[in-house]
Amino acid sequence: MPEVFISYSRKDKDFVASLHQALAEQQRETWLDTKDIPPTAEWLKEIFGAIEAADTFVFVISPDGILSEICQQEIMHALKHHKRIIPVVRRE
Repeated sequence: MPEVFISYSRKDKDFVASLHQALAEQQRETWLDTKDIPPTAEWLKEIFGAIEAADTFVFVISPDGILSEICQQEIMHALKHHKRIIPVVRRE
């Protein structure tokens, strides 16, 4: 299972693709919802499972990410499972 879970707003997907690539170049495995959820899966269950399995939770901060109900659920799940949380400011 990947060691880094990235939480973000879809409006920041281009930035997240670059972040994913930069982490891959440093031999860090990342989990992204656009790549790692099977088509027939219960997506929220898959997301929560990936958060639980990851060592690190990265939250890409942007106005859209902060307002996202799903991002808020992901953050709360990461906190509940005592994950190391790394905020990355994308847009103020």
